[in-house]
Amino acid sequence: MNNKTTHNTYLNYLRNLLTIFLLSSLVSLANAQQMGGKNQKSDFTEQSAASAGVFVDALNAKDLDTLGKLTDTEKLGRIVATALFSKQKDINDFILGFSSPSTQKVLINNLFGQFFIEEANTLFVRMIDEQGVLRPLVRIDYATGGHEYLILYLNEAQKVYDFHLASKGGLFSTSLTQATSLMVSTDDSFFGKMFGNAKINQDVMNKFQQIGRLRQAGQFEQAYRLLQNMPEEMKKQRVIIDTGIMLAQNINDDEYLTQLGLLDKHFGDSPSTQFMLIDYYVMTNNNTKTLQAMANVIERFGMDGALGELSANLHYNLGQMNEALKYAYLGVNAEPSFEPPYWTLLTIYNEQQNYQGVADTLNLISDRLYYEFTPESLGSEPSFAGFLASDEFKTWYQNQG
Repeated sequence: MNNKTTHNTYLNYLRNLLTIFLLSSLVSLANAQQMGGKNQKSDFTEQSAASAGVFVDALNAKDLDTLGKLTDTEKLGRIVATALFSKQKDINDFILGFSSPSTQKVLINNLFGQFFIEEANTLFVRMIDEQGVLRPLVRIDYATGGHEYLILYLNEAQKVYDFHLASKGGLFSTSLTQATSLMVSTDDSFFGKMFGNAKINQDVMNKFQQIGRLRQAGQFEQAYRLLQNMPEEMKKQRVIIDTGIMLAQNINDDEYLTQLGLLDKHFGDSPSTQFMLIDYYVMTNNNTKTLQAMANVIERFGMDGALGELSANLHYNLGQMNEALKYAYLGVNAEPSFEPPYWTLLTIYNEQQNYQGVADTLNLISDRLYYEFTPESLGSEPSFAGFLASDEFKTWYQNQG
């Protein structure tokens, strides 16, 4: 593989990597202190927090040039190359192509350009202990609803070289390695490492790369059918299940649930899969596993406004109102500026006709979020008619001054 061929191969690969995952960032140290965990900070951790503001400013400004400077694509390329190849020459050739300026530009555009398609707000939650190292936990709040969590991996120069994406249940470098293996020729050692002790033959390797070509061409159903023809033992491997989930998302909900079911069956106990399996448990009405997965996520990430709100909604839908109130309060106390849990509190108290709770929550919202409530604004919502006719409302209104 000569240098020119290497460069063109990986540049073309990156241009067509439509399913590349989103790299995000950190927000200000002020928010970190407001929401932050109780982990003792080392010098490196403090430096990471200081670097966070620069990174998130670039992200919010959609400044791709600065984001590129803050991302260690060379180290990312080395991780991928080492996983793909056993021969040092192949590793060096891959890194050379991967690290070229033109390839880096395509990579950064794909990483962050896809993120800019949908309006979102990203913030630094706290430092968490991930595999014995304190790493930044980042949350992405989408304007259309929903949240994503990232655990960022920073090098000694405070550049992001990898991250764990909660909705995918693994490191970005692992996903990038798997995606690359579907599009380029690799040696036998990669498939052995990727599939563990499973027996690999040339037919399996050819099918795996054919799946990549079909996926790249947008022929998801054909790729999915080919995946189903893999040996049964092979279909239990995480890389095959992850590929099946990605393909099924582009086919229909039934196949998507089938693949999530396989993930639950074979990897449901892994901490890395808990967040991505919550929707599956909800959709299959498995209340016990839904609540357990939610508890596992909170144990790993710590409480914040979004997890408090999500937990409150899960309990609300199960009719467990006391638990719903508990988690809504945990959410607003962990992250006072995050709005949704306040409205959950207000909704529950109003439905329970606990009008003192309604009055107290209105005061809490006014104090923390600076909303102004009037009889007219409350009266525009028919559900507040009972509160407006109550003694608690009269007392609340008299105290508004």
